[in-house]
Amino acid sequence: MIKFANLSYLKQKGKDFFLDKFPSGSLDDSKVLIYGIQKSRNIDFSKYNGYKIICYSAENIKKHGYNSPHQILDKGHYLISMERIEHENYLRLPNIVRADFYGYSYDLVEDFTIPTKTKFCSFIQKNNNCSYRNNFVKKLSNSKKVDCIGRVLNNVNLKIPPFPQGNLEAISSYKFNIAFENSSSKGYCTEKIWWGFLAKTISIYWGDPTVTSDFNQGSFLNRHEYNSDEEFIDAIIELDNNDDAYHKMLTKPKLKDKSLVDVNRIKLFFKKVMSD
Repeated sequence: MIKFANLSYLKQKGKDFFLDKFPSGSLDDSKVLIYGIQKSRNIDFSKYNGYKIICYSAENIKKHGYNSPHQILDKGHYLISMERIEHENYLRLPNIVRADFYGYSYDLVEDFTIPTKTKFCSFIQKNNNCSYRNNFVKKLSNSKKVDCIGRVLNNVNLKIPPFPQGNLEAISSYKFNIAFENSSSKGYCTEKIWWGFLAKTISIYWGDPTVTSDFNQGSFLNRHEYNSDEEFIDAIIELDNNDDAYHKMLTKPKLKDKSLVDVNRIKLFFKKVMSD
């Protein structure tokens, strides 16, 4: 038996993504709880005595009341998150792996059939809680207009088809896409950079200062490699004006190590959980 808590945003496809990775028959005689990091301090875990308890976080855990992943692991819980730590009960699983249950094979990222680029830069965001991200968009727009096609800073009258295909179609005609995270923390790299890769546009990234541990340097624009917003914006405009350099970055392989997106790692982790 398996229960989910605080994971409504995963919807059934996301839950099935995890359910399918458990060893066959292992849930018949065992009790498992998978809970989300959001508001997890409100969960009464005493109701789950005898359960194997797994915390799943698709967010920066520091924004949800935990200074360290060890605060979760020290409870005896297992943890699936994005921090770069080593622990026998921990699985690092960046959000890009979730692209799989949206129906996007990782091989699509290495298909460099490039759509026609007719526009400069897109920004698509519904979360208005990152002032640094919003201010950067405004700064870049002062040099060259950014089309804000989501809810935040919207300046384009465009109805986007349902996520995720609608998002990809909407940004694929742009040379660049702003892929800033909600916050910055080591290891915290969500699917934002990945959607840019899938749409064959150059991701303008900020969030995980160690992001080049996962993705090849020079395959996207990385704010963490520059001393200031102004210096970074100069680099963006320079690349926009250099077709050869732009094409080289756009077609450079993205993933450093394909094991990062190997879902067999999840199967092995759940096999360990169920055998403990």
